[in-house]
Amino acid sequence: MAKVVARRRAHSARWLREVKGLVALALAAFAVLALATLDPGLPPSGQSSPVGPLGVWLGWALFRGFGYAGYLFPVVLVFYGIAAFLRQRILFGWPPVAGFGCLLVSFTGLLARASDMTAEVPILRGGLFGWGVVATLRWSVGELGTLLVLLAAVPIGVLFLTQVSYAAIFRSSGLRIPALLRRRKAAGKVESREAELPLVASPAVVGLPSPQEPVGPPPPIVVEPPKPKGGLAERGLAWQETFDFGKGSRRAFQLPPIGLLKAPPASELRRTREELQANADILRKKLQDFGVEGRIVQVNPGPVITSYEFEPAPGVKVNQVVNLADDLALSMKAASVRVVGPIPGRGTVAVEVPNPEIASVSLREILVAQEFGGSKGKLPLALGKDVIGTPYVADLTAMPHLLIAGATGSGKSVGLNAMICSILYKATPAEVRFLMIDPKRLELGIYEEIPHLMAPVVTDAREASARLKWIVGKMEERYRLLADRHVRNIEGYNREVPEGARLPYWVVIVDELADLMMASAGEVQNSLVRLAQVARAVGIHLIIATQRPSVDVITGLIKANFPARIAFQVASKVDSRTVLDGNGAEALLGRGDMLFVPPGASRPVRVHGSWVAEDETKAVCEFLRKQGSAVYEAVELPSVAAEGGEAAGAERDEIYWDAVQLVISQRQASISFLQRRLRLGYPKAARFVDMMEQDRIIGPGDGAKPREVLVGPDFLAKRGR
Repeated sequence: MAKVVARRRAHSARWLREVKGLVALALAAFAVLALATLDPGLPPSGQSSPVGPLGVWLGWALFRGFGYAGYLFPVVLVFYGIAAFLRQRILFGWPPVAGFGCLLVSFTGLLARASDMTAEVPILRGGLFGWGVVATLRWSVGELGTLLVLLAAVPIGVLFLTQVSYAAIFRSSGLRIPALLRRRKAAGKVESREAELPLVASPAVVGLPSPQEPVGPPPPIVVEPPKPKGGLAERGLAWQETFDFGKGSRRAFQLPPIGLLKAPPASELRRTREELQANADILRKKLQDFGVEGRIVQVNPGPVITSYEFEPAPGVKVNQVVNLADDLALSMKAASVRVVGPIPGRGTVAVEVPNPEIASVSLREILVAQEFGGSKGKLPLALGKDVIGTPYVADLTAMPHLLIAGATGSGKSVGLNAMICSILYKATPAEVRFLMIDPKRLELGIYEEIPHLMAPVVTDAREASARLKWIVGKMEERYRLLADRHVRNIEGYNREVPEGARLPYWVVIVDELADLMMASAGEVQNSLVRLAQVARAVGIHLIIATQRPSVDVITGLIKANFPARIAFQVASKVDSRTVLDGNGAEALLGRGDMLFVPPGASRPVRVHGSWVAEDETKAVCEFLRKQGSAVYEAVELPSVAAEGGEAAGAERDEIYWDAVQLVISQRQASISFLQRRLRLGYPKAARFVDMMEQDRIIGPGDGAKPREVLVGPDFLAKRGR
């Protein structure tokens, strides 16, 4: 109902505004006819006019009062009528009124002086008003001062009416003249080579100026999204289906065919050049409404967002644009707007506005692209597409470790699966092995039993800590192998040894770091930091993901040793700063929209993550399983009880088993509960709780939440108690 009323009010206001405009135009025409048909030398009573007696008296009054400057009044009415139709308000407020007054004083005064110099009656040229202005000025400032005042009133009146800075005009003119000469010189060179150029659209055509420079700001350049080179997709398809490894081994291992991934649907979201330029004009006007002058110089449409490059006028600070992100989002009717700047080498600020409809980026698009097929490393990560639609592929060996964070539903798990699949499409089990840790038991179980696994998918947090310690030990063994060969890294080692003795890359993937930190924060942090610091040279790389980017999960030590980071959409600016050391991730759109900080980069790169469906991942894993089962590494992990210290080695006496029976029967476990029911002291009750946790009878503590009882009522019966 409120929307209907608002629409009716808007319609009524528009109708009333158009009526006012028509009335103003009609009055202007009436006044012009009255002045044009008037004979200034005769009294009004003896004249006739096509507009009647009223027109005669109106024309006589205007001419008698203002002389030839009386024509300014119909001109003002014409501008008012046009402004009413264009929904502008250029004639309201004190500056336009002051400007009109200055022009009226100047014109009537100059006409009155001209009448004096030609010995005519002053009233006939400048009217009574002009005669009074000249008489007053002559009495106060003299003849020369009168001329100076009347001439100075003209630019002052124009400045009040247009509200355009003369300094800005001179500054822009001074900058444009040399640029215009350079462009004309370049245009002459291009014309001389025009016959030799092929008839193919090139970026230079977009940047050439027209022979006649437009008066207003030039329209922004709309950059077309990149198109794949001819035959690239087909070459990628054939390569993926026929490429195999393992020559000389008992059996060649084939990489998964690209046909296991679905082809992306034809995009119907293409936007026209006119629509993009219209949106750029709207954005420029909105910035002007907030007092930020400048122009849009380039538009980069992408699959998810459109980036508008805004060049601020001289004297405009970058923070003035950055601080308007929320206001621009409201004006552009967008969920969020991200302002990035300044762009190095361009002198512009990028305003990233979400598209009305978001196009999906499939993993297959990235895998068949030249950026992925031409990658030399064995650990390429098909992240997605950048803001202009170019496939974005990063090499894990160059990072050398990756930290990923994002809120629930932001696309973090899908992005992690896309990274794993991109490695599976590039490397064989002899070249890359995975250790996957999934405490949530939800995401990585789909990769169970694939040949690339070096151990079953770890789902227990305490076992994961032991696995990380084992990886640290294997890292030190690899360093001893490299020292024996006097080489510096795994690439040099593999070049010197026979094919069967080469070391594969190891990729450790942790899907939820928060669960590991909750179970044993100190041990997990020490192992991760140790690996992140020195494991790169021996071919061990980490991909750590979490959906809780807080400082107790992503500690300072961990963050300092993971220079490459990816932030999906997070809940707050605090979380964004925890991951990226800066804002921005809170303004992402979700659905795989991410900010990627490459190692050594000063600012993040916005990437729209590639999408891989669950059935596609299952098909890839099934194809790999058919070629052979996983051959796990021989792992000897210390028992959890042996790592427990004093509590683990404590004697399980009868009182302990009574406490276990009480916990199982009541389905609750806490130190105060055992103290109260068994009349124990605090140290003994606390030791019993630690022992039950190490025996996997109860779960770990979770703040104020009660501990979970993990065993059933028949636990003691199975143990003969």
